[in-house]
Amino acid sequence: MRFCTVINCIDGRIQLPVIEYLKIRFNVEYVDTITEAGPNLILSENTVSAGVIYNTGTLFIYDAS
Repeated sequence: MRFCTVINCIDGRIQLPVIEYLKIRFNVEYVDTITEAGPNLILSENTVSAGVIYNTGTLFIYDAS
């Protein structure tokens, strides 16, 4: 089994097209999805939001509850 991971906007309209593209592009069976509102802003500003920390080029996911 081959996997890839995508960081994507929480907007559901874009989820399936992105997943289908990644399956073909990287020849994988499964795509894990990390969703967040405005992920490009979060990653570019190194901010903390809803369980995502991005700092010094490393992405950490944690349980924010």
